Amino acid sequence: MTKKTFALFLVVLLLAVTGLFAGGNQAAGSANDGAVRITATYAHFGGIPTDTIVGKAWHALMEQKTGQKLDIVWNYIPYAEYAEKINVILATNDLTDLTFIMSRSIAAPYEGQGVFVNLAEHWAKLPAYNAFLKQVPYGMEKVANSDGTIYGLFGGETPRLSQGVAINATPAIRYDVFQRLGIKVPGTVDEVLDAARKLKAAYPGKYPVHFGHGWWALSILNTYKTSQGIYWDGSRYVFGPLSDNYRAALTLLNRLYTEGLLDPESFTDNDDTRTRKALNGDAQMLLGIWFNTIDDWNTNTEANVNWALIPAVSDPAYGTPWQSVQNENEYVVAHNGEATYIKAGARNLDTLLKIGDASYDPETIRLISWGIEGQTYTVKADGTPTFMDNIRNSPKGSFWIAGDDWGMRASSKYRPGLQGPIDARNFLDCAPPQNAVINGQFVQTPYETAFPDEPWPTSPWISPNLFAPPIAFTPDENNANSSIMTAVNTYVTEETMKFITGERNFNQWNAFTAQIRNLNIQTVLDMYNRKAAPYK
Repeated sequence: MTKKTFALFLVVLLLAVTGLFAGGNQAAGSANDGAVRITATYAHFGGIPTDTIVGKAWHALMEQKTGQKLDIVWNYIPYAEYAEKINVILATNDLTDLTFIMSRSIAAPYEGQGVFVNLAEHWAKLPAYNAFLKQVPYGMEKVANSDGTIYGLFGGETPRLSQGVAINATPAIRYDVFQRLGIKVPGTVDEVLDAARKLKAAYPGKYPVHFGHGWWALSILNTYKTSQGIYWDGSRYVFGPLSDNYRAALTLLNRLYTEGLLDPESFTDNDDTRTRKALNGDAQMLLGIWFNTIDDWNTNTEANVNWALIPAVSDPAYGTPWQSVQNENEYVVAHNGEATYIKAGARNLDTLLKIGDASYDPETIRLISWGIEGQTYTVKADGTPTFMDNIRNSPKGSFWIAGDDWGMRASSKYRPGLQGPIDARNFLDCAPPQNAVINGQFVQTPYETAFPDEPWPTSPWISPNLFAPPIAFTPDENNANSSIMTAVNTYVTEETMKFITGERNFNQWNAFTAQIRNLNIQTVLDMYNRKAAPYK
């Protein structure tokens, strides 16, 4: 190498290192080809949407709606790890331009701290979001803080039912085992105990009763018309663990546990372990599970099991139980507060706002919900979409699996785009039947449509909390609430387990509730009820 060539080499190397040479380090927010660079952190549910047909179509649609070429760098984290990792990301302020947060309670302590963009300051640039919220009862009140700030682009759904009620989480039993042993399908808590004892006698080395993942004792709490947290009882906000109803629920769980009927690993099993137990006979009764979980179990030809869903059971002393009814009859924002947040100070804010707003555009909602017109769905005479036969009658045995091939929301693994609102009718358009026992009869029907005669919104199955007054706090109020509730929830979780396992005797219940009050729960409840007063 000559001295001249070597000198040129050093110059090139220096320029490349310092980012001044063409093709070197790029400015944040821009790409080599002039595309707008955006970073995004989202949960994935088993499949990465970006390389799917619908994922690519979504990207093209966003370029069309923004009028810009986009270079979106996605950071996908598995759903099971997401809440923990997002807490770390928030604590270190290591946010991407767009960040998906699974619960409003996680985001609340950071609102008003200069972490997120206040969308209210840019409301004129979010017309589709505004139009969607106008169709949601108390829509603006549900997304805004009491000081008028709005930080999240919340998910949601369009109505999927025109009549009846939809139950999404419910108990399930091994119907084939119940039939073979001549055990009555339980409709009351006494029948749950009787069935569990008979199952234990037939399989003495097993624990017949289990919980479904994420639904800790949900159906039992519905039986006793209470909750693990703060909820609206029809006239005011209350805290479930302070009530005698909560004590009654724990008493039943304690009976199941101390008699060796409740699997002690129920509270810690992951999805894989629970599935294994459901398939190999280690569990025969689940006290609450997401309704379509049993589909994969029942189609497992090697296991040859027959799981069936049943409604939450009753305790005659407490009347008609609540069921896990979801509001599938109206426009809604995400039940648990899932939302996308824009990082404060992010470059290309206008582009980010356009992409966020486009999530609420009917064209985007239809794309992520139904896929590609003429390839996955057609439009009926009344203007509504319906899946085509390649999805409806998929040779793969499930339209959820067929949806995986396209990467649309009607799938088992994919949530394309910003995981915003969806047209929820897609789930019912060709929903497979679930095994269920309703009113003593074994039926096969999509469980969400299995109760068309339950009146909406007056069915006694519906918890008053479904129609709770909208509560909006300021960021400071959210921080104050979070500080108190972190201590309260930690204490309640620990002591609840002690009551169930017998480590703590129920004669100490008053001391338990007194300690909850000592942790200032009433301060939070008073704040909730002051906010609710205008809606009574």
